[in-house]
Amino acid sequence: ATEMRKAATRLAEGFTDEDTLLKTFDKAEVEKIKTLSDSAMQFVNRLSKEVRDTGIEYSPNMNPKTGKVDYNLPQSHDTLKMASTKDARKIYQEAYRLEKLAEGKDPSKINLKGINKWFDSMVTYGRSDVAPLTPFKKDGTLRPLASHFEQDRYFKSFEARKLLSDNDFLKSDIDQVIKEYVVISLGR
Repeated sequence: ATEMRKAATRLAEGFTDEDTLLKTFDKAEVEKIKTLSDSAMQFVNRLSKEVRDTGIEYSPNMNPKTGKVDYNLPQSHDTLKMASTKDARKIYQEAYRLEKLAEGKDPSKINLKGINKWFDSMVTYGRSDVAPLTPFKKDGTLRPLASHFEQDRYFKSFEARKLLSDNDFLKSDIDQVIKEYVVISLGR
């Protein structure tokens, strides 16, 4: 069952297709994987709409420059794997380089300082932002904690996300990804 859930995540993100799945799963299993993938994307979109309806400035998985969806499911990094894999930092640096190239950045001007700081924070604190969380806007008004919604994602390009997924740094069990998304979205 776990392998089918992981396959559903990869299908939702476009990292695999039905023909490739049929090499590992039978036709009935592939149909279940497709259904799970579609259901997860619909759930994420529905929950994301509800978050926006609370007043949080949030466009789920949306690239503000292109207006297109960059990815379909929430990204959740496996921080334990990040901390315990010898070449993890190098893989994240390569993913960051791919991300910046996808944004059109000059390869000679890609600075790895930001990704190294992000990586260290993820491995040390289990999250990308180390600032204290606060339910107050800059003007002092109270609102829901929303840092995970409003922060920019480091990895939006297909190539960068696929590299991380292929190396198992993005959590891929759709059940775990969705449960974490609900917990984060509704409060810890």
